[in-house]
Amino acid sequence: MATRTQYGKTWWGKAWLNALSACDYTNRLPRGKTYCNSGHVLDVNLNSKTHEIEAVVQGSVYPYDIRIKLPTFTETQIHSLIEAVKKREDLLARLLDKELPPEINDLCLSLGLKLFPSSSRDIEMDCSCPDWASPCKHIAAVIYWLSREIDRDPFLIFALHGLYLLDALQAQGLEVKEVTEDRPTTLQSLSAIVNDIELPQCSEDFGLTSLPLTPLPVIGKKIFSLLPEQFSLSNEKNFRAKLLELIRKNDQKARRLFSFTGLSSSSDQPDTYLKQLEEEISSYNRKHFHFAIDKKNLRDFALVDKFGKSLKKDDALRLINALISLPESNARLWLRPQLYALRVLFLATDRLYRSQALISVAVVSPKSEDCWPQIYWMPAIRYSQIGRAFAQICVAFDSVADDVFELDPIECSTTTQKMYLGMTLALTYWHRLLSTDFSDADGGVLFTSPSTAELSADVKPSFANEYARYLRILNLTFNFPWKPVVSLTRSRDKAINVHFCIKQKDSKARAVDLKLLMKEERYQKERFAALNVLNTLKSIYPLFGNLVESKTKTVKLASDQLKDFLFEIAPVLTLLGISLSMPASLKKLLRPWLTASISSNSSSKSFFSKDALTDFDFKLAIGDQSITEEELSRLLNHVGEVIEWGDQYIYVDPEEIERYREKSEHPPKATNLQKMRAVLTGETDGIKVSVAESIKRELEAIRSVDRVDLPATLCAKLRPYQRRGYEWLMKNIRFGFGSLIADDMGLGKTLQVIACITRLKEEGSLTDKKVLVVVPTTLLTNWEREIAKFSPSLRVALYHGAAREMPAADTFDVLITSYGLVRRDLDQLAALSLKLLVVDEAQAVKNHLTTLARSLSLLKADEVIAMSGTPVENHLMEYWSIFSLVQPGLLGSERDFKRTFATPIESERDPQVIEAFKALTAPFMLRRVKTDKTIINDLPDRIVNDQFVKLTPEQAVLYQKTLNAAMKRLEKIDAEAKADGSDLRMQKRAAVLKLITSLKQICNSPSQYLKTEGQTPDSGKAALLFELLEQNLDSGRKVLIFTQYREMGDRLQKWISEALGEKVLFINGSVPVKKRMQMVDDFQTDPTVRVMVLSLKAAGTGLNLTAASSVIHYDLWWNPAVEAQATDRAYRIGQKNDVLVYRFVTAGTFEERINDMLASKRELAELTVNAGETWVGDLSTGELKKLFALDK
Repeated sequence: MATRTQYGKTWWGKAWLNALSACDYTNRLPRGKTYCNSGHVLDVNLNSKTHEIEAVVQGSVYPYDIRIKLPTFTETQIHSLIEAVKKREDLLARLLDKELPPEINDLCLSLGLKLFPSSSRDIEMDCSCPDWASPCKHIAAVIYWLSREIDRDPFLIFALHGLYLLDALQAQGLEVKEVTEDRPTTLQSLSAIVNDIELPQCSEDFGLTSLPLTPLPVIGKKIFSLLPEQFSLSNEKNFRAKLLELIRKNDQKARRLFSFTGLSSSSDQPDTYLKQLEEEISSYNRKHFHFAIDKKNLRDFALVDKFGKSLKKDDALRLINALISLPESNARLWLRPQLYALRVLFLATDRLYRSQALISVAVVSPKSEDCWPQIYWMPAIRYSQIGRAFAQICVAFDSVADDVFELDPIECSTTTQKMYLGMTLALTYWHRLLSTDFSDADGGVLFTSPSTAELSADVKPSFANEYARYLRILNLTFNFPWKPVVSLTRSRDKAINVHFCIKQKDSKARAVDLKLLMKEERYQKERFAALNVLNTLKSIYPLFGNLVESKTKTVKLASDQLKDFLFEIAPVLTLLGISLSMPASLKKLLRPWLTASISSNSSSKSFFSKDALTDFDFKLAIGDQSITEEELSRLLNHVGEVIEWGDQYIYVDPEEIERYREKSEHPPKATNLQKMRAVLTGETDGIKVSVAESIKRELEAIRSVDRVDLPATLCAKLRPYQRRGYEWLMKNIRFGFGSLIADDMGLGKTLQVIACITRLKEEGSLTDKKVLVVVPTTLLTNWEREIAKFSPSLRVALYHGAAREMPAADTFDVLITSYGLVRRDLDQLAALSLKLLVVDEAQAVKNHLTTLARSLSLLKADEVIAMSGTPVENHLMEYWSIFSLVQPGLLGSERDFKRTFATPIESERDPQVIEAFKALTAPFMLRRVKTDKTIINDLPDRIVNDQFVKLTPEQAVLYQKTLNAAMKRLEKIDAEAKADGSDLRMQKRAAVLKLITSLKQICNSPSQYLKTEGQTPDSGKAALLFELLEQNLDSGRKVLIFTQYREMGDRLQKWISEALGEKVLFINGSVPVKKRMQMVDDFQTDPTVRVMVLSLKAAGTGLNLTAASSVIHYDLWWNPAVEAQATDRAYRIGQKNDVLVYRFVTAGTFEERINDMLASKRELAELTVNAGETWVGDLSTGELKKLFALDK
């Protein structure tokens, strides 16, 4: 079927067809059109000597020769026409822009020249076919073919008369081709475009994890409406609409193809789905995908792996979907930094593409001009909000740009250049993956950016120029050495005038005004460059045509035109790269804006108390000044206009005026929560809120932290940051606020809270009311030991165990209990009169619907302190759950919080919402991280924590039974030695060491001692291990676990793999060296391998495992040197993080006593370096009984 092609798209193309229609007496033109559509025109040439068309057309059987000739202009006629055209440079500029002005045709007629034939006498036509008609269908086919070419190039109509107009003008000294010809660009030139653009400054220090992804304004209609409706190489009636629709469809397709859930919670995803993703990500981590430019032609590019192999389309779609759909918390843990950067790049690309902020440009290879161009899609960064987004991308990718873009040999001297070219590649790639809307038969096919290898049509040198010509308005400032400047000036009569200038790009010379350009001969090239730009601009804004026609070369703007210029024309000019110059009063146009104020009903009340705040008082302001009623009345007469206001200009925004009317006539009734939130964040519903001086003073008091003396009975020296934390907690208690202390793991939250409790006791606050500390079961002993160590003056009671009883109120200051008992014994605990409720590991209440969360909310305490090193493990709603306990009502309802904060922060990383959230929660939350420069210098590089655990009842029975049997054996050895006087010390030592091994194994796991399978964790150590693992892994730390026993390592590997789904490596003496080094490499480089178990003897030395920043000594050898060597697998040169070291000690057993002895007796600690554990065997049997006895 023949392709439907449009002919006579321009007035001159129509004039050609209409003129020849008058000669078609036998109605052959319609049949010729069908022949032309179906490709019967085989060859067409213009004979440069005879100036006639010589063509070959395929007939039904044979090809036929055709000749078409128009009257040739004489030399005199040509000279007259050239002289006349030279005097009308405005018309000549349009002609050079491939537009034939009707005035040129009129000029020809005035000289007696016919451009278009009007009868058969004005044209000679001949065909070798037997058809007697003239024109025949074969000639008619060529006539249509010529019509299409004349549409594209009006110079052809002159050439048919023997006038090669461009050559003739150049012969007359008119060298304007370089400033008027539309040319495609190269990637090298494209990368340099950004050098001429002033980007907004980023005040924030964005990283990949904080790059904003908020939706950008959709500006596609604004951009694509600038393009011509029709494209010479396409049959589409409205090509620009087709392009815009293509981008819209591509975006919809992206929503269908990709799961944009990657910033949501991992808990929202099924485990099987995450497991499948983890396997996929593990394979991707090894391939180092990146964008690379084809070094052979410097025009093409691809997404390639580390070997340079291009990804196929389906593989690329799978990769992108895996990266985008991966929950953010998992992405940070699983992805290597380079692959995480690629994920963020695709998310940023989607954000830009959704806004349709795309500028297309034709790119060719610098090595071959006669080649298909590639259409690249650049970010429209001259548009202010897109420019800001791009500037943020540049900051975020500053250190990783080389990891995702291999741009050699294109020279990019700055990160901005590199990222501009890189984002262009990413946007183009995104567009290519999604586009399918043009067929190969349509010249618009390159706008879908297919591989040029797939194109079957022959390339013509003019094709690249045709694409460049269509895109000219978007690329006005790319290829020419001049920069257009539009300026507004204010005359004495206060009129605003528009001027046009042109400026040399690489020169400090001043811009030259159009009036001067048109006068002086020396500005010939600049003149045609200016006319070329103005001619292009007038197609969208007639104002610029008026500039050329005006005698003064200026245009005065009426008041309604000024508004249109500032809000419609100026942004588009900026988008096109045209510089704007205007008075500061117009550049910084003021607007009336809605403000709100709030004050206190009573100076004696805290604004946190009920009814303490007045309702909002809404007013209009200009700048910093509220406007009077008289001024408001004046404004209301000019709604929607730009008017003078003193020495300034203001735009009377109808939307803001309507908002003011609505708030004035129907004042909203704000809740106490909304008022309090407005005071803390400084805004309500997007309106800036000012507060009364009394509230400002109270805010200042809340936000400042006064010095508070440390308790006299505290047995600890607080680091400076810990002292600040203690003072902050005390300040909140005195204000009656709850507190969430969310310091990083290892910063000493427990000590800060103990100091606070001790201070309360010294102040007498714990006489009638008490402190309840609620912790996971595994931390009960730790808290008990820590309080005894740091604050021995505090009376502590433990509420736990099967035989538990509530102690009398006058016997304790602090009661410690577990989560489980809060659920089970709520009535007893709720009856306590509490000054303070402390909830450790508060992430346990991240779900407010759990029984634990509900039970804790029913405990009545004056203040609440929640402690958590990881307050948010999956998503922001966990903050809401914790705050509903700490400061109920602060964050509003669950639904309100999700809409106001959770979604904008998690899905869009909205920096303004993040700042509002910080402002709202700042008085109640304190979080310090080890990377904070104010803290990092105050920290040791290694933070060692002794973690105390209790035996389970089953462990305790087995421990006592084993101990009893061993002690009988030792007593028997003593009796034998005493009876016969023999030296049985070696025998006794052996028995003691055997006992140590047995009791160690029981403390580790009864199944290890009994040599049973041990399907599930069965000890206090194992329970604590899983809690610490979850905390450390959630914090992004890799973990090393050391044990002396291979059989314990096997159990740990199995338990962790099954319970947490982690891939656990285990290095022990049976692992071959080659495999051991592969395991080390996997642990160091694969983000999905996060846990390694190591045998202390086999792996305690020689390995470099700096990827780990947490070390757990599951069982202790009590040899400081051996322990330090094991820790040094992670804490060594190359370690970039602090190292957390956990030493597991079973409380109430020989492990705790030996640990205390080593800590208190330096000489004993030094002895163990050489003697290991053998010194224990030299103790007397009485001493051994005390050492090994189990606390009751």
